[in-house]
Amino acid sequence: MKRFNVFLLLGLTFLILVGCSLPPQSPTNQPANLTSADQSATPATTLESPLSSATVPSAPANPTLPPTPMPTPPPTDFNASNHAQFVRVQSYAKALEGFLGETLFDLRMDAMAYSPDGRYVAIAGCTGNWSGSCISDVLGYSESFIVIQDAKTAEVVARLPEKQADISGLAFTANGEKLVYSINPVRIVVWDIESGQIEHVLFQDNNTYSDPKIAVSPDDTMIAAVFASQLLVWNTVSGEQIADLPAYRYLSDFPQFSADSSRLAVFNANYGAQIIIYDTSTWEQISSIRSSSEEGVRAAFSPDGGVIAIYERFRENPEITLWDADTGAQIGVLQDVFNFISGIAFSVDGKLLLISGTPSSDQLFYRITVWDVERQQPIGNLNSEIYPTKILFSADGSSFLTDDSFYPNLFLWSLPDAAMVSVVQAAEAFFEAFSQGDFKTAALYYQPTSDDVAYFESFGMDTSDLPEFLKGLCANSATGCLPVADIVSSAKEYQGDYSLMMHFALPDGSLYTDPDGFSEVDIYAAIEADGTAKVNLLPYFLYP
Repeated sequence: MKRFNVFLLLGLTFLILVGCSLPPQSPTNQPANLTSADQSATPATTLESPLSSATVPSAPANPTLPPTPMPTPPPTDFNASNHAQFVRVQSYAKALEGFLGETLFDLRMDAMAYSPDGRYVAIAGCTGNWSGSCISDVLGYSESFIVIQDAKTAEVVARLPEKQADISGLAFTANGEKLVYSINPVRIVVWDIESGQIEHVLFQDNNTYSDPKIAVSPDDTMIAAVFASQLLVWNTVSGEQIADLPAYRYLSDFPQFSADSSRLAVFNANYGAQIIIYDTSTWEQISSIRSSSEEGVRAAFSPDGGVIAIYERFRENPEITLWDADTGAQIGVLQDVFNFISGIAFSVDGKLLLISGTPSSDQLFYRITVWDVERQQPIGNLNSEIYPTKILFSADGSSFLTDDSFYPNLFLWSLPDAAMVSVVQAAEAFFEAFSQGDFKTAALYYQPTSDDVAYFESFGMDTSDLPEFLKGLCANSATGCLPVADIVSSAKEYQGDYSLMMHFALPDGSLYTDPDGFSEVDIYAAIEADGTAKVNLLPYFLYP
């Protein structure tokens, strides 16, 4: 019995030692693919966990990673940070010439419009470069036209059937689906672009001779027209007349709606020259702003309807005054800006004012000067080389349309497109190689026009071997091969070519200046048939 107890004690000790030496059991939530075939056939006995299974945290099956931060896209609207980058990216005259079969110099423009959605531009006028009104309806010497063009491609989309009338006003609806136009004798028409049909004739009086000016409210609910003695407003959809108010003198900048369509500005000379602001919900007068002149008053309405900017076009050394539209009180003066002003417009956010004309400090090139409205200070300018009388923004502010006060040509401005970028890069590459004597590389970016070839050949210069031609041109030039100091501006011209205004640097680091005292030099380039951009007109100081 005693021996038995000893053996029993030894056996228990052995079992305890063996048990302590065994590896720990696998947890009960072990994945099935990690379980061997033997364990599947004979499950091992497991010990109860001291922790409740409800308290054991489990890892998510598909952990969610934090989102990758995306860079904020640069703004595309015209604003204080990028206004200097805006360039002319499209011109419409060449397509218009081809469609009408007339040269630019034999056409007259009387009205223009830019659809707020940026799809279309419209131009109206007549054949024959008449001063005053088109006389097609009087003597039949010319033909009127209203043409709609694709804003991006300049392709003609439609010509409206008005060929014997004076067209005085154009305006697109905000959605770009309709074009409203006015003609003399007085008729106000809504044209549906998709169907190519007249949708409404809002007003017609063959016995009333006036040049109505029109506007469409940004919310597409109202169409306003100012005659010689009245303002009429219609509902855009129904064509029903909703207002008849005095407006005894029309001007080209009126009527104007505010961006939220709650205000309408008109010009009234009944009791002295004044701009009247109406509340479009009640058609009651909110305020009036006095002007010292009844002729040549031009104005721009800020998008929020809070500010009116005014100037008198024919005044010597004109100034621009800013007025509170709600109170009629003057709130600012922009003095000594120009010798001549041709047009003004607010940016879409209302923070900038664009002023076109000739600055007092620069008699050669026309400018569009950009002013900070709040600070009433200029912050930069765009070189336009023309006198735009109208500046019309798209609703999103990413582009704007200007005209040429001398000829029926329209230009679209925006941030540079791919074609403009390639032209600038080609010009930079050409002049970098040219100024460093690498004429083989320079020749890759140069293709003279046929006129240039004939010109150079008249001086005995051979252009068939472009590297040798460029080498000789550089050696025989009075100035030599000058490097580019900077590119002042770039633009697409109406002929389809591109122009770049450049500064060139002299060996001492100063800018090249021509005998007339101007440092800006125009260079021309083109997109060739194979899609490459090449310089095709060299600086005039390199010509023999």
